Order: sequence, then C-alpha cells, then structure tokens
Amino acid sequence: MRDIRFRGRIRESGEWVYGSFLDQGSNTRAVIMDDFGSSLEVDPETVGQYSGLKDDDARELYAGDVVLYTRYDWRCQGHPMNGKDLAERALIVWDEERHGFGLELYNKTRRYAAGSLSFEDRRAKKIGVKWLGNIADNADLLPGGK
Repeated sequence: MRDIRFRGRIRESGEWVYGSFLDQGSNTRAVIMDDFGSSLEVDPETVGQYSGLKDDDARELYAGDVVLYTRYDWRCQGHPMNGKDLAERALIVWDEERHGFGLELYNKTRRYAAGSLSFEDRRAKKIGVKWLGNIADNADLLPGGK
C-alpha cells in the first residue's frame, strides 16, 4: 500500500511538519494533521505530497523538492553529451495531466523538459538522484527562482 503523506511549513515558526493534509477548500489556508493528532496551519504554497520515492541517501522526496538528476554514461546518438554523465537539476511536481508525479528538468538558464517521475532511463547505465533542497526554502536552486 502506498504511503500518502504531506509536508508543509508553519508560517509563524518556519518549521516543517509532516502528516495528513486536511482540505480546507481554500487556496489561502492549509492544515496538516501531524502524527500526534495536532492540526497545524501551514503556508499553502509550501504543501507537497510524498512522491513515494527516495533519493540515493534514502531521503523521502516530496513535490516541491529540487534534486540533482544524473544519468550516468548516457547514450543519445548525435547529442554532445553522448557517452558522458548528464547531470541536471530537476523539480518534483504533481502533474495534473498525467495524474501523477513528474520531473521538470532545468539547464543553467531555463526549464526545458518535463516528464513522468521515473528514476529509470534505458539510455543510461545508472540514474543518480541527490536531494538539493526545496523550492520554498531555496528558490535560487532553479533558474529564475521558479
């Protein structure tokens, strides 16, 4: 069974809390009930759902997290990175069209691609994923501050 949980940052303290999301039917108010049954109001802009995946260090990954996504010995004929390690920053997002989690890939200047959240690529020998931060605390991790 899939573990469904959320995180959000308390406005007053800046503390991150984890638990169940309580839908308030509002874009201006969000509440997370923690494991102790406390209902905590959080900034709606910081709420992210657990993706069900972890990075290489076993850290849980949530929507809104920025990761370094590395495809080792990547193969794409005619591409300048063919046969090399291709490392890019990526934002984990909820994709409404696909009804699932996705990755938005960024180069040094802009977002250039999006796709399903998968740590598999048949063109690479191995995929590496390292958590860098989250967009709420570290907007500077992505070009243009997302």
